[in-house]
Amino acid sequence: MATVFVRAANPIWWLPDHTGVSLNDEYYAFFLTNTLPYIPQAVYQDPAGDVQFSNPIEFSPAGTLPDNLYFDPTLVYRIEIRHGNTQADALIWEINNFIPGDNGGGTIVVDNLTVADNVITNPQFADISFQSPFTYMQSSPSTYTVPVGPGWDLILTGAGTTVLSQTAIAGSSNIAGNPPYYLDINNTGWTSAVLRQRLENNGAIFANGAVAVAFSAASVSNSETLTVTYAPSSGAATNIIQRSIPTGTLTAYKNAVDLPASTNASTGASAYVDILFTMDGNSHLQLTNIQITGQSTNLSSGFDNPEDAPSFHELTYEQVVNGEFNVYRDPLIFKPIPSYLVGWDFPLNPNQFSATPSAAVATGANGSFYVWDQTIVFQGVDSSITADRFTANELDLSSASATKLAIIQYLGPEQAKKILNNRISVNLSAYTNDAPLTGTISLYYTKDASLPSASSPDYDSLVATLDANGKPATFNGNWIEVPRPNMADAKFILGVATTTNFNNYSFNGWDMEGVADVDLATFFAIVIGFEEIAINHNIFINSVGLCSGDIPTIPAPQTLDEVLSECQYYYEKSYDITDIPGDVTNRGQILIQQLPFLNGTPAISLVSRSYMISYNTLKRITNPVITFYSPTTGTADRVHGYTRAAGAALANGDITQSTNWINESNGQKYHTWVSANTSDLVGPTNSAGSYAEAYITFHFTSDCRLGI
Repeated sequence: MATVFVRAANPIWWLPDHTGVSLNDEYYAFFLTNTLPYIPQAVYQDPAGDVQFSNPIEFSPAGTLPDNLYFDPTLVYRIEIRHGNTQADALIWEINNFIPGDNGGGTIVVDNLTVADNVITNPQFADISFQSPFTYMQSSPSTYTVPVGPGWDLILTGAGTTVLSQTAIAGSSNIAGNPPYYLDINNTGWTSAVLRQRLENNGAIFANGAVAVAFSAASVSNSETLTVTYAPSSGAATNIIQRSIPTGTLTAYKNAVDLPASTNASTGASAYVDILFTMDGNSHLQLTNIQITGQSTNLSSGFDNPEDAPSFHELTYEQVVNGEFNVYRDPLIFKPIPSYLVGWDFPLNPNQFSATPSAAVATGANGSFYVWDQTIVFQGVDSSITADRFTANELDLSSASATKLAIIQYLGPEQAKKILNNRISVNLSAYTNDAPLTGTISLYYTKDASLPSASSPDYDSLVATLDANGKPATFNGNWIEVPRPNMADAKFILGVATTTNFNNYSFNGWDMEGVADVDLATFFAIVIGFEEIAINHNIFINSVGLCSGDIPTIPAPQTLDEVLSECQYYYEKSYDITDIPGDVTNRGQILIQQLPFLNGTPAISLVSRSYMISYNTLKRITNPVITFYSPTTGTADRVHGYTRAAGAALANGDITQSTNWINESNGQKYHTWVSANTSDLVGPTNSAGSYAEAYITFHFTSDCRLGI
């Protein structure tokens, strides 16, 4: 009886590439025997088998094969889809054990695992975290974690010695998968040894589906058992493969298994899946070409034949480096670079002018005020926000009323133009102690000649009102938002923490490229606003870093003195850091010699004479607001005068500064005053002797904060 050839089921006649895009006429289907050496096996254009197709068959431009494909139902086929018409062209799909079946029905066993990329980082140990060879030794039994390389840790239990080596492989070795390196692990004395890679933030990856492993291994001294396990952070683990690895050259191994539905209740960063390579505590193994892939649906019966699982997919070192970004992303965020913002590494902010904790300021509804150096707070409800330092010296904002709030910093024209002529990134390091809060980071600039006044009686900043997500809705002045082209607002959910482990929220993409208008900017502003917070709700802000480029980072480390100097560009005081203006203290007071006037008798008095004060730091402008305070009474616009003779104090008292000295000249580094009269300001007082002197002491503040 003549063979009746059959059409098989249809799914293989249209296939996408690995990215889901339809194939085209650059691709070919090879129909082969299912066993080595995979020679061509005929397919036909008719049920009688009179007309044979050429082999391979070219796909149509639409990505389909002819619908009149007829197979011998008594044979098993291997089908390869390649990007070209030779066996040397790239393999796109590999379909093993294709059985056409009877009466045109057909059964297809497809290697679905190839639809997933390798999820393993650094699969050939091209990058390592040790100087090879490296000997690790512990004499006290415990569990030890040894970093091996990006993505890999070696978990050692007990006590023992391990020698780790990275060995380069010559291209002429022609090992399957062409690895450039292998990892040599020589364990002695341990209870157990496990090479681990952790797949973070997903405790159910591939669950209720299947997972496949491929690797190359060799034992050095004796045959060793190696077990590869899928182990979620919670729930039962599943062994993917267990093999006895003989001595000799590196040999490829592979297998696949079904995974049960996940029972892992872990969420977020606490959820993970470990891929574990478990070996004996006294073993000497070589490993490379490690691959883990998954598929979206269960296999009907697992993959008992290793030939059914996908082989290691070769890759370049450049791809390896690209895949390691997951390892380096967080360290890059914490590899700080200088921030354009001043004083927003809050544990270092000197907080020169307010008490800690601060008193709530009566700004009226939707008012703003300076709370710390270079830090303006917007409050939606009058007298609601107070500021304090918390356990890590961070800024602690709390509310006496339910209110929206924001923190704001202005920078002047020089910094504004520098910032706006580059792409911008921002990193916020903060947390809250109550319910999570929605917040938004926004950047603005203005061409206005002046800023809204954040001092009494106006208490205004650029923010007039906030929307429900903490983004400015209405403004004081004319402000232009810096856009994030093709991106949404930089919105975040401020997470809850019970410790000072700050959450980091990183954003980039602010870009004014091609906008010449930025060179007319007079001021730049950053606003970090929040939705309405409840009474006694706290927001803890550790730092805000704003830098050029596309990698947001925390601010670079600075000393207290460096930050103080940056803040003194806007505001300087003579007081010690812990004292605030108006405190009664002689710590840090300025002493200036004055004229001791002798009346021709033993009487001595103090008469004013010219003097100058110099600043520690260059000021933003030449005419900051100077305020004097008496160290003795704390009264503003007062200095305290003294007369002495023969080493003994005679008389002293407060003197009004503004009526007895005239401001003669100003500068960014100094101010000078000249005498306004010749009156006796202190005294006259009878002297007990000669060597008379007179002087004044005072504190001062020099204020040229933006928006004051």
